[in-house]
Amino acid sequence: MVVLAVGVGAFRLVGWSDSDTSAAPPSSFPGDGPATPPTPATPARTTPVRTAPAAPGGYFSDATSLPTAFTAKIGKPLKILQLVIYPEYAILQAEDPGKKGNVDRYMLRGNVGDPEPVQLAGDEKDRLDQHLLPVASVDFSLVPKMVKDARARLRYEGAEVSHIILDRGIPFFDDIVWRVYVSGPRDSGRVEYTTRGQVRKVYR
Repeated sequence: MVVLAVGVGAFRLVGWSDSDTSAAPPSSFPGDGPATPPTPATPARTTPVRTAPAAPGGYFSDATSLPTAFTAKIGKPLKILQLVIYPEYAILQAEDPGKKGNVDRYMLRGNVGDPEPVQLAGDEKDRLDQHLLPVASVDFSLVPKMVKDARARLRYEGAEVSHIILDRGIPFFDDIVWRVYVSGPRDSGRVEYTTRGQVRKVYR
């Protein structure tokens, strides 16, 4: 007998949304079939790619595994429309390397889930190439430094870093930026950084 359990989370991040999203991660369990069960053909894009965030701060402590995990699932060249990082999971919008102009959303929580189509509109649809950024141009080792710096600059009572967004600053500018969001019970704000980890602007 073979038992399969699959969970799929649906996510929608639009523009510069600061809202949190969560869902149960996809999972699978081996069956107890015969000694030599038939092996079904599985497309490469649906093969789970497992990664684990570093403890105790999750991906805020070490985000260097993210590009490897997403690239293994999606393929090359990996071009990002937007990446949102939380301590224990990440949500990526990226162009399909095999279908130029198609953008899909991927959830990484233990595994990189299967793609879900993203409906583009306006400038993102008309000038997608200008919005995309190559993952190779981003230094993910800077994430812990930016998290620590943002907390030091926004010393709000009981505040913690809630999430980090990576994308271009369009329509205000074309540069690639990190946005580190700090939130507490009384105040919230964000700090923007360049791809070199330099502070661009503090929003209080």
